[in-house]
This record gives sequence, structure tokens and C-alpha cells, in this order.
Amino acid sequence: MEGNLSASIMYDENGKELASVSIFVDLKERLKTERELSAARQHLLQSEKLAAMGRLTSQIAHELNNPLFGIMNTLELMKTEISPTNKRRKLLDMSLSEIMRLADMLKKMLSFSKPDQVSRVELDITTVLDELLLLYEKRFRENSIKLVLNLMEKPGKIFASKDQLRQVFINLFSNAMYAMPEGGTLKIGTALTSDMLKVTIEDTGTGIKPAHIEKIFDSFFSTKTENVQGVGLGLSVCYGFIQDHGGDINVSSSEGEWTRFVISLPLM
Repeated sequence: MEGNLSASIMYDENGKELASVSIFVDLKERLKTERELSAARQHLLQSEKLAAMGRLTSQIAHELNNPLFGIMNTLELMKTEISPTNKRRKLLDMSLSEIMRLADMLKKMLSFSKPDQVSRVELDITTVLDELLLLYEKRFRENSIKLVLNLMEKPGKIFASKDQLRQVFINLFSNAMYAMPEGGTLKIGTALTSDMLKVTIEDTGTGIKPAHIEKIFDSFFSTKTENVQGVGLGLSVCYGFIQDHGGDINVSSSEGEWTRFVISLPLM
């Protein structure tokens, strides 16, 4: 029980104690309302941040897109004039590879600012996961990652964009591999709670620092600093996609031990 307790003593005119009075005010409902209001404010703040960053990244991406593809086309033309055996051809290939990485980053920025409004269809989440895991099976094995599946046979249908969900899971799988450089275990499970489908993705990797856990879905926040892949748009994009589907993503972690993402999506 949560509340506020106050007490006082009553005296007569001679200073003799007559009685003690205690008042208890039950604050359970008030505190519950305050917590719900605080959560709503945080949710609104996150939505506002996503909208603001969306406008900014859209402007940046559009400004960079045209000159970037101009450079790419120029390099492609130069390749046609140089023999494949020439050493300069290798330099051109390296340059093109880096340009394509930048183009991929711009694509992520545009996805973040304006999520792909493709038509949504009835989906079985198990089918979506099975198709992706076929692609990742070899990579998991090469990285000494053991896959543990606990997928419901008939989890129910959801109404969603298959491409956007694939991007969400690809991002989470890639993050899990990054967190387990020496190998580990990746657990993937599905479950139903009320009218929501929950997908759990848990790894036994390096975990997330407590100071970072609340920033993990923030725009441009990243702990990866060694290359352009660490721009911090991945989880922001994922968060936007799932929110746009009427769902949510929650993360929990123990630093140095594990990280767990739980995606909630409404059933049809």
C-alpha cells in the first residue's frame, strides 16, 4: 500500500495529553495516474523526436542523393575504359564499394524519415521468420552462434508490411551477431498475450550498459564507432516501423550477459 501518514497529539489546557490523531491518505490511485501520465509524456516525446529527426534526415538524404549517384555513375563509366587486369580497376572497385555503403546509409535515413508505405497484407509471423532464418543459418553457423527456436505452430495472423518486418528482424539479427563476436546462443520465440503477438529475440552477448538502455531507440545513438554502419539509425527505424503497425518494442539487458528484445504486434 502506498500513501501518506500524518499524526498529531491533542492536549488539554493544562498540557495533559488527551489523545493522538492519525490520518492516512491512500495515494495508490494518484501515484498510478502520475506514472501513467509520465509514461504517456515519454511516449509523446519520443514521437516528437522521431518526427523532428525525420524531417531533418529527409532533407539531408535528398541533398546528398543526387551528387552521390552522379559520382557512382562516373566511376562506373571509368570502369568500362580500364582493363580488369589493371591495378587501377581495383581502386575503382574499392571506391564504388564505399559509395554503395554511403548509398545504403542514405536509404536507411529515408526509411527513417518516411517509412515505406507499401500495402499491408495478412501475414504469418512464423513464415516471415523461417524465410529469414534460412538466409542467416549459414552466417550463424560460421559465427559459432547456436540457434534456439520456440515458435508457435499457429500464432495467428497479423496485418503488416512484410518488407518492413523483415528489415526489423534483419537489424536485430545483425545486432545480435555483433554482440556475440566469440559466438553464443540466439533464442527466438513467439507467444500470444490477449490480442497481441509477441516475438522475443534474446542473445547471450555483451549486453547493454544501464546508461545506454534508455537511449537505444534514440535517433543517431550507437555504440558502434568503427565504421559508417554505426550511425545509429537501425533501431530508430525499427521502432518507427513497429509503432506505425500499432505495436511496440521493449528491451532489457544484463551487461556482459544477455540482451532481450520483445516486439508486440496486434493480431487481426
